[in-house]
Amino acid sequence: MQIERHTVVGIAYKLSISDTENPEPIHIETVEETQPMVFLFGQSGLPPHFESQIEGLTLNSLFEFTLTKNDAYGDFLETKMVDLNKEMFIDAETRAFDTNNIQMGNVLNLVDEQGMHHRGQVIDITDTTVKMDFNHPLSGRDLHFSGQIVSLRPATQEEIAHNHVHGEGGHQH
Repeated sequence: MQIERHTVVGIAYKLSISDTENPEPIHIETVEETQPMVFLFGQSGLPPHFESQIEGLTLNSLFEFTLTKNDAYGDFLETKMVDLNKEMFIDAETRAFDTNNIQMGNVLNLVDEQGMHHRGQVIDITDTTVKMDFNHPLSGRDLHFSGQIVSLRPATQEEIAHNHVHGEGGHQH
């Protein structure tokens, strides 16, 4: 079996990052074969160029490739650093600022007026604002992957309909 659309893929890998200030790759993540990253090929949410690098591989295939920042998560953009009014974070029950969730470094899932979901990190809190960084944590960086395909199987009709993996390594309903 080869990796193609609607294949459930399990991979073990090492990820290193680099950028113009730090051109020598720095190791940041290891995913072991005993707990692989499992995803539905074609619906993974990973950068499309990641999927194109492993498409057609088979069980136990090794891979090694680099995604430039443009093929991964793009440039780090100052425009994605946003000051939000602190009043947006008032707890409905206590009617006070939500100090439990709004803390430096916390990552929040927010919904805008159009119903769009955004994930951002709290990077500053002032008397009147909460500064959020909505850049992807790996934006502005080249990603260096090396790893192995450790499991492959056809996706079930339910997984295809739901656009994600069910069962071990996936979503539980």
